[in-house]
Amino acid sequence: MKIREARREDLEEMIALYRQKEHFFSVVRNHSVEEYTEYFVGSLRQYAHFIGTDKDLKVFLAHDDKGEMTGYLILFLNLTEAITGERQALIYDYALKEGEDAGTTLSALLSSACEAAAQASIEYNIVEIDSRDIRGSQLFSERGFTREINRIIRRATKHTFPDRENDPYRVRKAVNSDLFFFLVLNSKCGLYTMLPGRGATKEEVASRYLETYSRILLEGDEFLIPLVIEEKETYKSIGYIMYKTNSCDSLTGDPIAYIYDLAVEPAYWGKRVTQRIMREGESLLADRGFVYIIGDISESNQRALKTAMKSLGYSLESVRWVKKIR
Repeated sequence: MKIREARREDLEEMIALYRQKEHFFSVVRNHSVEEYTEYFVGSLRQYAHFIGTDKDLKVFLAHDDKGEMTGYLILFLNLTEAITGERQALIYDYALKEGEDAGTTLSALLSSACEAAAQASIEYNIVEIDSRDIRGSQLFSERGFTREINRIIRRATKHTFPDRENDPYRVRKAVNSDLFFFLVLNSKCGLYTMLPGRGATKEEVASRYLETYSRILLEGDEFLIPLVIEEKETYKSIGYIMYKTNSCDSLTGDPIAYIYDLAVEPAYWGKRVTQRIMREGESLLADRGFVYIIGDISESNQRALKTAMKSLGYSLESVRWVKKIR
């Protein structure tokens, strides 16, 4: 088996291999598997001129003894993990020719990816795998990758609140004076977002959160929707949620709202506070024309994942896997 870096003229052979692999796309999405496949092929052709010229993009090809392509791996270097601040490389896509040697091919491609990342002084390789791709998950698990983050998704839905008069809680838009409450509550709950297998300490993560949140403007940012939930009688703030609204699906262009952060006072866990504030937020986003709402939950925070999927109607779309390489 031979591993080499791709050239622009390899693109069509890569696309042919891509079309042969099994594709998974969330049933929550509007588009079919066939549509997503064509969107992705279009994106590959659009960025073909970067192959072999962009130092932060590496495309590795595997060929058998007959010269036939048996696999490829697309790697983006020099990304930063949002929570820990560590440098990482993203395995954007890969494809393997079906057969007994698929695992061997992947191992060889990953070896080249790890070497490229190490040469760039990058600590981790990550890959996002569809939740239904059992084979893909097994292949990467067997090669030392571990589950790190769960991506959840649901359609933005307008909710009704028939019992609002008897509701003990009130949801309102956050204002700048709420920022101190955000900082304090984040210090209590932020560590539940710790990523398993990472090198950053709790103190480093807490410090990064504090630095990031101290710069947030709760008013005046057109792409940020911050909400606070409080007790109706006492006006005591007991939780918050923040949505980022400046992103869209990279392939289809569908507008997406991202759950940037969510925190509830631990004393109110299990009292339907999370459900209340999230449904209020979902109604607001539906009114504004958003199609999907997505969020990321650390693998170590199984309680939040269970709540999202069993109580709030979210689906598990994909799982991010990670491997420390240096």
